[in-house]
Amino acid sequence: MISEELKLIFLHIPRSGGMGLKKVLINIYQRAAITQAKGNSFLSQPPTWDNREEKLNMAQMGIGYKQSKDYKIFTILRNPIDRIASYYDYFVRSAQRNPKVDFQTTSFDDFINNINNYYKGGVQYITDEEHPLYSWGIRDEKIVFNIPAIQKLSWWTETIDGGEPAVKLLNFNKLEEEWDNYKKTIGPPGFMKDDMNSRASNPQHKIPHMRKNSKSRKSKDKIEYESYYSEKSLEIMYEIYGEEIELFKDMQ
Repeated sequence: MISEELKLIFLHIPRSGGMGLKKVLINIYQRAAITQAKGNSFLSQPPTWDNREEKLNMAQMGIGYKQSKDYKIFTILRNPIDRIASYYDYFVRSAQRNPKVDFQTTSFDDFINNINNYYKGGVQYITDEEHPLYSWGIRDEKIVFNIPAIQKLSWWTETIDGGEPAVKLLNFNKLEEEWDNYKKTIGPPGFMKDDMNSRASNPQHKIPHMRKNSKSRKSKDKIEYESYYSEKSLEIMYEIYGEEIELFKDMQ
């Protein structure tokens, strides 16, 4: 998601609160001509917050390292231990809602093994013909996950020429607080006062939880995603996402 007027890029990592923040961005910056990236060109219309095409990484947007310096770039960092388990629940629900799609629902341990096999080159992938920037992991001719959903942070942030731009990471566990601080840095002088402060109490500016796990809809208890993991699957997660996990811990 990108705004040329604000020189702002939001990298929407799945299962990290991005749907809610995307809606807030659209509500707040109605006059800012926020556009969506699609391939290497930009759409002129404001994005609809249920459209998949905004979930692009820096390289897919066609942004090089030198060009990235013209933008404020930010994303939400969630502990991969929670993010991947949350995506597993979402994937299982998607399979239940779409019986005609050839999803392969497995145990959680098998799901983590499939991710591990992907990173070791043992999972094939196909590209969604309707949404060519989306791709799916395939085993035994069945979809086992959406590839962007299981990518590392570096996959999202690396520019098309392999650069590492400055990216502001908002802590998923402190999202309201960190967003309240970060949004004050967005836009030209006076923009914040005119477009934000006068409407600060507007409930549309609060980040909604757009796609809660179905279990959390029935209970106010926080889901302890670490309980999903066996000793082996947790070991695999640290092998793949260890750097990101430690980065998240350092943010607490």
